[in-house]
Amino acid sequence: SYLPVCYVNGREVLPTGEQIQVSPDADSPTYTFISTINLREPEEFQDVFSYLGEGSSFYLTSGQIYMMHDGRSSLNLTAFTYGRSIRLKSETQLEGQLMGQLFMDPRERALRVSVLTEENSVSLYLFDKDLELLGAMENFVPASSVSKVWYREYFAYYYDSAGNPL
Repeated sequence: SYLPVCYVNGREVLPTGEQIQVSPDADSPTYTFISTINLREPEEFQDVFSYLGEGSSFYLTSGQIYMMHDGRSSLNLTAFTYGRSIRLKSETQLEGQLMGQLFMDPRERALRVSVLTEENSVSLYLFDKDLELLGAMENFVPASSVSKVWYREYFAYYYDSAGNPL
């Protein structure tokens, strides 16, 4: 019963039906707006996309935007494509909570996601750019041993609270 409205340069913009998507797991009445502008003419608005679902962090690659939302026991990942227009590409859900941030390898072939699981361990998932699962290492280290994750190139490094690699 509520339609999202955004303002561009003081102008009210009401997205069309195809520019509004609803997450099947939306747990709050929050819209996330993604819009594009022409950098040569920043006052020129190109496209807007309204997504009923909340994002707690975002990751940007060339042509894709990844939005993450940590729920109580799950992590929702959503991929959008952008260019002249913005479109919902795909969605997936993982059990657990995001650890650190997402990371895409330098050639943009695989997205790495580390998750703290309900079993109090860490799992690493590898997705292609369309969020199709390529591989996983589940529950491979106790969560109590890991204080942070750091990604570099094609690797994920896990560190203990003293800063030592595991």
